[in-house]
Amino acid sequence: MRSPRFALRAAVVAAALTACGTGDETSAAPPEARSEAAASSAAFDYWVLALSWSPEYCASRDARPDSNQCTSPHEFVVHGLWPQFERGHPEFCDTRTRVDERIARRLEPLVPDRGLVFHQWKKHGSCSGMDPDAYFSTLEKARAAIQVPASFLAAAADRRVRRIDLEQAFVDVNPGMSARSITIHCTGGRLREVRVCLGKDLAPRACGADVDEACGRELGVRPVD
Repeated sequence: MRSPRFALRAAVVAAALTACGTGDETSAAPPEARSEAAASSAAFDYWVLALSWSPEYCASRDARPDSNQCTSPHEFVVHGLWPQFERGHPEFCDTRTRVDERIARRLEPLVPDRGLVFHQWKKHGSCSGMDPDAYFSTLEKARAAIQVPASFLAAAADRRVRRIDLEQAFVDVNPGMSARSITIHCTGGRLREVRVCLGKDLAPRACGADVDEACGRELGVRPVD
């Protein structure tokens, strides 16, 4: 026969589970629904998808000669998917959680540099309200949602383009995008990065006030070798 003390303890545990929920409802939801719920409740306002023009990065002093990104030709690669406030952004929210190696391997077509995968989680993904698997799945979906203009990728020679024309080329092939959804960033007057602002549902939206242009009216674009 159970003691009165055991019965009392069981009653307290049962009451706590009833008040807080057992978690069965959440764990039963599919991973995609759980990640969307985590993002919608996390303390940020929207995403910035940063697409790095790989030829420019690999020609810069920042590039590591042994980086997978630069040992074979790449076009746009994902620099990161950043939680953003309407002004400013959170950083380094949870530096203890680690990214599994299998996630880095899975992301190689989009983020060839594995070190960048780990860094992006620590600096940005850790502020998403998601675990690493859900965050990087969202990154994959965000990249798949953005089309790169075929005419832009087709050029095989170094050329000069107007910034407004590059922005419009992206707008033309991405429904719902406007010129306010995209900013262009340069290094030394050359294309370094395209940043696209997305809602938590990954639909294009206007960028906040501090996601501004960092290019002149005209910019150089290195070809993909």
